Amino acid sequence: MTELRWLGKQDKLRKKLAGQWVAVEGERLIAHGPRLKEVLQQSKAQGVEHPFVVCLPEISDEAIILAAAGKIQ
Repeated sequence: MTELRWLGKQDKLRKKLAGQWVAVEGERLIAHGPRLKEVLQQSKAQGVEHPFVVCLPEISDEAIILAAAGKIQ
């Protein structure tokens, strides 16, 4: 999945947005915020009906994202 690989490479972004919902399409951040409903509304307002959406883990849980993105084994 392109979006997950892209998120895995965005170290500064993941740290900045830890604990927030993020919406991504391809290799582009569409929206982010503390509430899923608002992130989905922002995405739709930008014309993105079905973004990849995930709640970024707190920094201590970051290994899960990195492992899923193939950045660590």
